[in-house]
Amino acid sequence: MNKKDTLKSVQSNGCTSYHLTSIAVLVVMLLSLTTACEQAKRATATRELPTPDAIEYYNLGVEYLERDKLDLAIEGFTGAILLRSDYAEAYHGRGIAHTQTGDYDQAIVDFRRYLEVDPDTEHRQTVEEWITALEAELSAKRATATSESPTPDAIEYYNLGVEYLERGKLDLAIEGFTKAIQLRSDYAEAYHGRGIAYAHKGEYNRAIADCNQAIQIQPDYIEAYNNCGVAYSDSGEYSHAISMFSKAIQINPNHAEVYYGRGYAYLSSDEYDQAIVDFSKAIQLDAGYALAYINRGVAHTKTGDYDQAIVDLRRYLEVDPDTELRQTVEGWIAALEAEISAP
Repeated sequence: MNKKDTLKSVQSNGCTSYHLTSIAVLVVMLLSLTTACEQAKRATATRELPTPDAIEYYNLGVEYLERDKLDLAIEGFTGAILLRSDYAEAYHGRGIAHTQTGDYDQAIVDFRRYLEVDPDTEHRQTVEEWITALEAELSAKRATATSESPTPDAIEYYNLGVEYLERGKLDLAIEGFTKAIQLRSDYAEAYHGRGIAYAHKGEYNRAIADCNQAIQIQPDYIEAYNNCGVAYSDSGEYSHAISMFSKAIQINPNHAEVYYGRGYAYLSSDEYDQAIVDFSKAIQLDAGYALAYINRGVAHTKTGDYDQAIVDLRRYLEVDPDTELRQTVEGWIAALEAEISAP
């Protein structure tokens, strides 16, 4: 077997992309928009400076943000991120802009990425509070989307399920979510939480059933579509996975992880061109999405574009320098380079 044939796609472990939160009221943002932008500008000076073009896009994003031209601000910050994937302040600014547009899901993604890129930021506690507030607001919206709110006891059991899920105590998590459902039969978040717990146990049919029940109760529940797609993909039902991811994209076309999930399903179905399109979109939305780079590299290898595959695999190692796959990926790159050089 040729060395290039040993390349395999890489998937994240199970339905881990969605983080459950307790239902709470929205916490007021602790910093004003202007103050946040000024802090971001000062923070830039504490690390290696981005390229002039990236700074220009960032400053453009700040300018539009201050003028409440939010779509243009998002474009500016995204341009900066595409040029410099570790531009923490650009993620911070884009998160603020997404918050102002009401796209709390994408705001949370950007704020989390900001903390990953700049883990020692003096604003960590504030940004973590923003994330908590946005997650609580999303949960509250979903809870009130049905005819009535869950009872206090149902919420208590749901929160218990969340706690156990985060601690990896899956059977206890399932028990907590189940009791919440028994008290409130249309508790979409509890079905979704239980579905995630089942998925972590490898009980994909049950996971899919619960995610579908959450969707039936709340048709715009994008996280349920996404994690149902992951469960289908993990169980090898890629056509169903693609359908679920596509429905999630129809609801909100700005989630990198959904495009990644669909790209992985396309890759696993040997639909390499479609996979490349989706991985590229995921990277456009999140330039630091390591798994999207490595799997796009695999897809390029399958299409015979070894040069682009090498570019993506090297970029993967840059984005995730401590990956446990480093030696394997370096071996892939060497094999592709040898294939290119062969007469």
